[in-house]
Amino acid sequence: MAENPVKWLFLILASCLCFAFVLSESNLLIKKTYIVQMHKSAMPASFSSPLEWYSSKLKSVMSDTQSEGEGDGENRIIYSYQNAFHGVAAQLTEEEAERLKQEDGVVAILPETKYELHTTRSPMFLGLEPEESTSIWSQKLADHDVIVGVLDTGIWPESASFNDTGMTPVPAHWKGTCETGRGFQKHHCNRKIVGARVFYRGYEAATGKINEKNEYKSPRDQDGHGTHTAATVAGSPVRGANLLGYAYGTARGMAPGARIAAYKVCWTGGCFSSDILSAVDRAVGDGMEGKAIKHYALTNGKPTATLAFLGTRLGVRPSPVVAAFSSRGPNFLTLEILKPDVVAPGVNILAAWTGELGPSSLPTDHRRVRFNILSGTSMSCPHVSGIAALIKARHPDWSPAAVKSALMTTAYVHDNIHNPLQDSSTAAASTPYDHGAGHINPLKALDPGLIYDISAQDYFEFLCTQKLTAMQLKAFSKHSNMSCHHNTLATPGDLNYPAISVVFPEDTAISTLTLHRTVTNVGPPASHYHVVVSPFKGVTIKVEPKTLNFTRRNQKLSYKISFTRKSPQTMPEFGGLAWKDGVHKVRSPIAITWLPPF
Repeated sequence: MAENPVKWLFLILASCLCFAFVLSESNLLIKKTYIVQMHKSAMPASFSSPLEWYSSKLKSVMSDTQSEGEGDGENRIIYSYQNAFHGVAAQLTEEEAERLKQEDGVVAILPETKYELHTTRSPMFLGLEPEESTSIWSQKLADHDVIVGVLDTGIWPESASFNDTGMTPVPAHWKGTCETGRGFQKHHCNRKIVGARVFYRGYEAATGKINEKNEYKSPRDQDGHGTHTAATVAGSPVRGANLLGYAYGTARGMAPGARIAAYKVCWTGGCFSSDILSAVDRAVGDGMEGKAIKHYALTNGKPTATLAFLGTRLGVRPSPVVAAFSSRGPNFLTLEILKPDVVAPGVNILAAWTGELGPSSLPTDHRRVRFNILSGTSMSCPHVSGIAALIKARHPDWSPAAVKSALMTTAYVHDNIHNPLQDSSTAAASTPYDHGAGHINPLKALDPGLIYDISAQDYFEFLCTQKLTAMQLKAFSKHSNMSCHHNTLATPGDLNYPAISVVFPEDTAISTLTLHRTVTNVGPPASHYHVVVSPFKGVTIKVEPKTLNFTRRNQKLSYKISFTRKSPQTMPEFGGLAWKDGVHKVRSPIAITWLPPF
């Protein structure tokens, strides 16, 4: 008698379903790294330390199927964070992570994220001539030593860009250290490289043990990316720098008098968020509070390295242009905060290079060079960070928001032939969604005239407009008495940001939107400014008052800007607002968006 094919089909399907169930159940037991944010004030008094409390929380949600030796939740912890962030990075199953979310004191749980890493003439291009850069660092900086933290692939300490000749002793407040390992010893640090640490636990938890025969499990950089960015932000001057005879000149960082603390967080297989967060946490503990903690931009894909063997070209017209790879807006999380902030040099940047790889980074390239040419957002970031260090050195009492304001309000939006900055990806004029406030202008940023400052309270009130939970809000506040009950920000757009983004809602009954701004006089005591606003097709703009008259330095004055709907547009409109006193031009970009229906 013939076999019933339906029976066999049923058995096959049943077997497949059973196998799928086993696989699904197996996947639920796979442990992954999660970053767990805790609210420290919720810790019961019965615990002697945050780590003990964190371990207890983990143990309470651990599966019954845990293997021997995992009875203590502390065995699951990869990192414990205590300076910039409170919580842990821990190995959990999906089920355990879901249970932990329900526990008291847990603010958020985020799965581990893996990131991939994405100039001789640039100081001159930015207007920082050698004598100007030197003079900036010679003006009473002994009491205001700047240390820049670099989170990247490590550092090649033998590079001449990290020579410490002429530098003063390391500041007494600095608590950092130089960790040792293969290829890196204590003597590799000096008065220029004042710290070097390694972070790999998150990487190893995800990928397995690092092969120490092929990779330095020490601060030494074998990739080149970290050395290049560190030299760009704060490299000492090196005469005769070049790549195989090209781009010949004196290479130096944007802030050549600054010191460097290298935090190695990136490896052959990528950069993991738990390691990055641990490095930031450690940097704050080392004494980087109030300094420029630098986490360089990590772009999608493999390291973007464009080698340009075309020689050094000066006087290129038009210049600058917005690179095709540049980060773009708008800010979809909060349209009222215009992004990006600024643009900076990032194409064909010459800087120090590792001695471990050739200029192409290919294993078959046996050439060794002291400098290399790279392109990418990772090259732009150290330029901005170096200029921020210069501003901080000149104005040590300024907040991070004040430094950002100075960079943004002094940026320029026209090229060297007086046309609007061009977007190289379209060959059309760029917009604030491409260039933000514009291209950085370091010398003007040192003397911006007015600044838009933002306090911790201001940021908290901005968060109150973002519909966060009470526990999420507490995570951003050190003071338990901070609440949204007396919030002075009517909308996210009222944050005292140096850029203005107006979003007209679908409700056509709303005809006028009003935003408020406050500026601080950091120029001459008696300063008088008048406002200039570019015209728009879709709205009428009214600024009150039209003049700002200051009588003392650090005096604050406020103004309001009203946008009245006139002729809604199908596409965003862009322009700007500027306060002028005859010497300073304090410019803010404006973006206006109409949400559909129009």
